[in-house]
Amino acid sequence: MTQPLPDTRPALLALHAEVRHRRDKAALDGPDYRQACEEIAAIEVQIARIEMPTKAAAPPATAAPSVPSASSAPAAPAAPAAPAPAQAAAPTAPDGGI
Repeated sequence: MTQPLPDTRPALLALHAEVRHRRDKAALDGPDYRQACEEIAAIEVQIARIEMPTKAAAPPATAAPSVPSASSAPAAPAAPAAPAPAQAAAPTAPDGGI
């Protein structure tokens, strides 16, 4: 890839689609295929860079240290459900169903 990659996510996604199409038309494992794969990887890395928050961004609001409390303790397990009522046996023929 001789040109610098775009700086915006939409432009990168459009380029990604274009290069994927070029890769799909290339002979499997040929030089054009490998080149397109490398370009796709570079584009995906650039997309990830854009999507990742920067280290210079303001840190999240600090919260008090996490200490378990009664409100955050796991709830007691629910009482077991009552068993389903027994179903009446289906009537059988007087001769035992034979």
